[in-house]
Amino acid sequence: MSTVAHYLKMIPKKIWAVIGSIVILLSLFQGVAWLYPRLQVTAPGEPADPSQPFLIPFQLTNQGHLPVYSVTSQCLIHALSFVATKTCKNNCGSAQANSVLVFSAGTLLPGEKQNISCSAFQWDSTPQPRLQITHAEIGFLSDYYPLPLIPWRWSVFQVFIGSLSADGTFEWQEYVPSVAGVPHNGLE
Repeated sequence: MSTVAHYLKMIPKKIWAVIGSIVILLSLFQGVAWLYPRLQVTAPGEPADPSQPFLIPFQLTNQGHLPVYSVTSQCLIHALSFVATKTCKNNCGSAQANSVLVFSAGTLLPGEKQNISCSAFQWDSTPQPRLQITHAEIGFLSDYYPLPLIPWRWSVFQVFIGSLSADGTFEWQEYVPSVAGVPHNGLE
């Protein structure tokens, strides 16, 4: 057999080996993507009372195909703007904004949803002055273990912006940062 014929016979085997390798790599990538844990917080669909917009529940969901373990979620207030709706004469009180653990669970199963409320903003005095919150920026930091025996903790941080709407209700929406300076949802 000549060397040319030998090389011609080898070409199809090498092509099939390359195609097979590509198919195996794509299958592995798809399998890892399918098993990739996805924990997400979503904004409430209903408008909130502007005097207490943090009482309305957000929803923490395991959108992955496997359970996640040692789940915690904290609420952090970044910015807050408000106006007084009732005047006070001497002691108007003060407020505190802290990072607050709002959810903790041993396991969150696939598709499982938990309502979480951000109670990070509290008045220090009574009676509480009546305020109408006009703008708020909060973040939820959720931590979890994707595998129960491996000490590899994952974190997800999501930001929500709330604002007073024209009808007097308070509405929350997730803030997604812009890519390459292009505004997203009118926010930069």
